[in-house]
Amino acid sequence: MRSCGFDKLWLIEAVAVVVTALLSANTRPIFYVWTLLCLAIDAYLVYNQRSMRRSRWRLRDGNKSGVMHCFLLVVAVMQILQNAAIKGSSRSLFATFLASAAAPILLGFLTTVFTFRRYVPLFIAYFAFAFVVVGDVSMAVMSSLFFFYFFLSFAPSSFTLAECMLLTQVFTLPVFAVEAIERGWVSNVGEQHFVVAYLCSGALLCCAATTAVVSVVGRETKSEKTIGFVLSVCAWLAVIAAITVRVSYNLEGGVDPFSWAIAFLVGKTRRQWISGIWLTALFVTVAVANRVNGTVPQTIYRKIFHALAVALFLPGILIDIDFLAVSLAIASVIMLYVEMLRLLDAPLLGKVIHSYVSSNTDEKDAGPLVLTHFYLLLGTSLPVWYVWVRRDSIETSTVAFLISICGIITVGVQDAAASTFGKLYGKHKWMGGSKKSVEGTAAGIIAALLSTLLFMLVRDVVMHADTLLTLPPLSAFFAFILAGIVEAVSDQIDNLILPLVALNVIAISGG
Repeated sequence: MRSCGFDKLWLIEAVAVVVTALLSANTRPIFYVWTLLCLAIDAYLVYNQRSMRRSRWRLRDGNKSGVMHCFLLVVAVMQILQNAAIKGSSRSLFATFLASAAAPILLGFLTTVFTFRRYVPLFIAYFAFAFVVVGDVSMAVMSSLFFFYFFLSFAPSSFTLAECMLLTQVFTLPVFAVEAIERGWVSNVGEQHFVVAYLCSGALLCCAATTAVVSVVGRETKSEKTIGFVLSVCAWLAVIAAITVRVSYNLEGGVDPFSWAIAFLVGKTRRQWISGIWLTALFVTVAVANRVNGTVPQTIYRKIFHALAVALFLPGILIDIDFLAVSLAIASVIMLYVEMLRLLDAPLLGKVIHSYVSSNTDEKDAGPLVLTHFYLLLGTSLPVWYVWVRRDSIETSTVAFLISICGIITVGVQDAAASTFGKLYGKHKWMGGSKKSVEGTAAGIIAALLSTLLFMLVRDVVMHADTLLTLPPLSAFFAFILAGIVEAVSDQIDNLILPLVALNVIAISGG
């Protein structure tokens, strides 16, 4: 007998997604089509829950598919591409991006419903062979298929279907950027964007190499772990050497990317001051976290690091967003390498990293990958990177500032306030069996709106604006209200979903 999985929470979440799409699509038909595709797949999987249960993928227990949210990143990136494409190349640029973004969604749907997972490696191998022989198959599409298969095969129980699809889309972006640069589809690529694209692509290639090594060698015995670690490090060095040669060829004077990065990060006095502020905030936060650990609920304890995100991001957004964007890219790459060292159980470092990371996890870190920290960094970074890449085409500096801070507001303020207030004072739960309270949601929305006004005031003071408090556009209020509703009814990773909801509404209806 068919199992019907629709519930009130899913319907509320679907309505919030549709409203977000209507506010952000800005009359572009492709956005509506994409949203309807994601919503239709999600509805089918929810309505036919047997498809999810019989799937050979081991997804995180007790969560819906959440595929409806997979339109969020696509809408944001399409806005960037419209201003970056060289005349005559826009069709190839858009088609390649949409194909790479659609690949995990369609592959996830097909392998979940029809359970032909064993054919996926052959599918990926075909694209790899075609790329080597013909040289005209998209690297981005091939990478998208690989990452999706890797996440669900080698990290069981770490994701819901939507989280895997979204993370695949995010990981494919640097590869797509490199492909667009190499094929000449985009113009006026600055040194910063060029270096970051290759830096992130190199790190992802190292992840792929590590996966291949572990798959062949294994990691059950101590000798297998040692061999796997040595071979992985050799692969990393080879990738780093190749990336260094390629990037040096394009940088002025042929300087290597490491020297370029050092000069960029410490070359200006204000960047040294920002680095000092970051180190101080990090030291104070870790000291406070160690002091209160075990004396407060774990949910509230983890929000200390959300507050750290606000302290780290705001100075960079106000003073030097270029420095912040590049620093966040470097931090993301370092975090990937740290997670690989943990998985490889690297000598001296592996157990130390695992001990620290595992002490700050939650129930969503059920698989071999620990991604809560990475989701927090990624969710707060995406709006900053969006402004960093698209800054020249955003209509006003106010909108650019609001987009930059929407990540730290939704994750660092709104989610933290909703969780803390709901835990302490929440009495009325949302319908449909949700653990979230109405009081917590309301507190989160109010905190987001008040913090927006506060950050706008700080910005006007720092920038010596003529008006002491520039009021944000109405779209900002809609954005945080929608983010609050999604946070209350969704069981996906808040740190990744909420910033994208706010970003899309502010960026398009506000800018």
